[in-house]
Amino acid sequence: PINDMWEWHRLTHVCRRWRYLIFASPHRLDLRLLCTNGTPVRRTLDCWPALPISIQYGGVVGRPPPAL
Repeated sequence: PINDMWEWHRLTHVCRRWRYLIFASPHRLDLRLLCTNGTPVRRTLDCWPALPISIQYGGVVGRPPPAL
């Protein structure tokens, strides 16, 4: 589920070994970066390895999306 998407993020901060194990198997663990309405996308993409991105945007009808 989209709410559990960042749970692996906590594990990468436990120790170097866990970080290595997590990033060695991104497809098996189905790792994704979650970008929402307030996510600083450029900063997020700069600090993580190449992973699929999931976008969750709850915009308002009739209002243009925010500029990146």
